[in-house]
Amino acid sequence: MSQVVSGQELATTSGDSGTELSTLLAGLSTPQQLALSALAEGKTYTDAAETAGIGRTTLWRWIRADPKFAAAYEAWQQELRESARARLLKATDMAADVVTQAIAGGDARIALRMLQEAGVLGEGLAGRRRQQPKTQTAPAVNESPSPAAA
Repeated sequence: MSQVVSGQELATTSGDSGTELSTLLAGLSTPQQLALSALAEGKTYTDAAETAGIGRTTLWRWIRADPKFAAAYEAWQQELRESARARLLKATDMAADVVTQAIAGGDARIALRMLQEAGVLGEGLAGRRRQQPKTQTAPAVNESPSPAAA
């Protein structure tokens, strides 16, 4: 049988301090704590319900209709979202380092693209590349030629 985890341990899964979640978990029954812990471990709703010794329907009822469980579940979900955002921001910083290294290594294609995206080139070099040759517009289909042209 699984061991009930504390709010702090559950929050550590998502990388946050877990103060709010820890408080919310304290108000849950042991099966509810087990179910939330199993979900935090990445188990499916069916497996989490089995871990807690309940039916899947009961788990869904807790999520939707039990105020204490729903609050703990939402706090856990919020911590997961915040953790994901923080990891993506860190990855953005790492991506900027890679681009900087590529430019320092002489990658002209990336350097030009970077200048274009930053708007540094304006309508100069980048604008000339995008210009299409001017073509004359043909008369509309339902227009008849002028009598003078006939």
